Amino acid sequence: MRQLCTCRIGINFVLVILALVTSGLQGCGSQRSSTLDEACRNYRLGRYQVAMDQAMSSRYTGSSRDRLEAAYIAGLSAARLGDRDTARDMLERAVTSPDRAVAGNANATLGTVLLSVGQPLEAARCFDRASELLTGDDVSRARLDAGHAYRDAGLLTEARKRFDAAGNTSNVTQRARSKQEIDVTGFAIQAGAFREWDNAMEHAGKVSEVAARVGMPQARIVSVQRDDRRLHLVQLGSYPDRSWAAAERRKLEGAFQGLTVVPIAVAD
Repeated sequence: MRQLCTCRIGINFVLVILALVTSGLQGCGSQRSSTLDEACRNYRLGRYQVAMDQAMSSRYTGSSRDRLEAAYIAGLSAARLGDRDTARDMLERAVTSPDRAVAGNANATLGTVLLSVGQPLEAARCFDRASELLTGDDVSRARLDAGHAYRDAGLLTEARKRFDAAGNTSNVTQRARSKQEIDVTGFAIQAGAFREWDNAMEHAGKVSEVAARVGMPQARIVSVQRDDRRLHLVQLGSYPDRSWAAAERRKLEGAFQGLTVVPIAVAD
């Protein structure tokens, strides 16, 4: 049985850095064209321009399966080179491969490309498809990626669903990441922002006292850096959507002014 070139990459086009996030190419098979084998080897050696040129030429020969695998290698290489347009074009072809590993990894890589061009919802759908096609720990990774993309798209309920599903794994690290993402994804009620820690502590105590009387959780302080200022945010609650948080906020409106619903902040 031949082995396929199956890998995923994470892409940060802002910094022009591409990082391999799963195992490297698994090897090249003996039943493919020599050009496609060379493309696979050159990709593994970091010769991305050569690999892309060879894979592009291989798209016109061999079986339909091989042509789609060539598109996949070309897409990976183009992504490594920062050529988003070519990467997207090739990967959109590769996702139709009958090989689940190739199609799954192509979807995952296409998702990162779409995120880099500001299309998080389309990216999330690619990660969803990847999670249905991949196996092992890659399923959990794809679900986490889908959660991040849905969160970027403002669909926090969908994001939480993906993060929750990502925790359904025997991988302890992945389970911990899943829980962490769930904990910081959603909306909170913000009762104030203070430059001085003591002022934030005093206000958090007052908010917690009133919140306890109406069955709400205690306030917490989240310290964040905003431009050149250090701020201490007084927040409470964790709600999967804005409307739920807004309904809870009304319980405190008579006691405090300036209450707002905000995405949950993460302490830096």
